[in-house]
This record gives sequence, C-alpha cells and structure tokens, in this order.
Amino acid sequence: MARWYEAANQASFKPVPEGFIFQAPNPWVFGWPHYYVVSETQKAAILPYMGRWRLLLMLTLLAEAVLLGAFIAFVKLSPATFLALSKPAFQFGIGVFAVGMFVLLMLLMAPLIVLPQLYLNRGLAPILATAPRTNARIAFGDQLPKIANSASGKVLALGLVGGLCVMAAAIAALIEAYFESRLIESLLFPFLPLILFGGLVTTYFGYLVRLRASMKRDGMTKIE
Repeated sequence: MARWYEAANQASFKPVPEGFIFQAPNPWVFGWPHYYVVSETQKAAILPYMGRWRLLLMLTLLAEAVLLGAFIAFVKLSPATFLALSKPAFQFGIGVFAVGMFVLLMLLMAPLIVLPQLYLNRGLAPILATAPRTNARIAFGDQLPKIANSASGKVLALGLVGGLCVMAAAIAALIEAYFESRLIESLLFPFLPLILFGGLVTTYFGYLVRLRASMKRDGMTKIE
C-alpha cells in the first residue's frame, strides 16, 4: 500500500531542467489541475501533504459510501416510514422529488468532499506562493504506468472486485424494485450514482491491471 501511495504522489511530478512540473489538484475541487515549476526542496515539502490528502480522500470516500448505504438501507427496510416523511414533497411530482433527494444527498456529502481539499489547499499555499505557474502539462497517460507498476496485485484486485460489487449490488436492487413494482424502490436516484461510481472504479482498476500485464509482457520480451 505504501508503494502505491508513493507512486501516486510521484506521478504528480515530472522532471524538467528547472526542477519539476507539479500537478496540483484544483483548489475548487472540480476543474482542471494547476501546474507549477517547483524545486527539489519544494517537492520534498509537498509530498507529505499529498500523502495525507490521499488518505483523507480514501477515508471520506468510505464515509460517503456508508452514508449512501445507510440511506438506501432505510428506504429498503422502512419504506412506509420513508413515505410518511416524504409525503409532502410528493405533491411536486416524482421527477422533482427524485432530483430534490439527489441534491439533498449531495449537500450532505459536500463537507466530506471539501474537507480533504481544504487541508491540501492550506498546506500547499505557502509552499507554492513563490512557485511560478507553467503551461506545461503532465499527461494522464504518463501517470498511469507509474501507478500500475508500483501497485501490488492485491490492491488492483481489491479495487476491481470492489467496483464490480458496487455495480452488481445497485443493479440487483433495481431489478428487485422493478419486478416487485414498489414505487420508492423503483426510483433510480439512489442507484444510478452507485452504478456510475462502480463503473468508473471498475474501468480504472481494470485498465491498471491490463496495463500492468502489458508492461510485464514487454519486460519479458525485452529480456528474451
């Protein structure tokens, strides 16, 4: 796991004659990253913050999954209670209600999304205050080989299986709701985000597995 963290952090840097190009996550969470030219000393100061930031991201992601899972469990296990609590909102229609519930869930999760970014922004601000911005970029394709080569097979397998399990659980819940014709469980808003999230995780780790295998084959070919 430590090697995976190290590779992910190192993938945010690219050596150049002036030092390193650093790909800093967007301060506003969503948006294109910012790029700076930093020195060896600045890189050493940035790396601990990046490592703790990634750990916070994993913890908040787990908290978000627990929050969403608790909500879905409440809807499935106590539909009558949920209906009674939500009855005033149904007067605006199913579509408006579904969108409203999705927005509410996002608002509840927003602090968990923002917290790691606030920590990173506060830590990097004094370090990057004197670092010049640059138009140079670090391609996503240049970062993935470092991660795929350093991540253990267990980490990649866990991520791949985890993504598939999330998708399978969400699809199973939708199928069950459809055949039982239950109104609340037929609403797509709790499940579509899970299917999308599971698909993204599966695609990401699946590509890393394929890339790792390809790199190993190329290495064996070169040796032969």
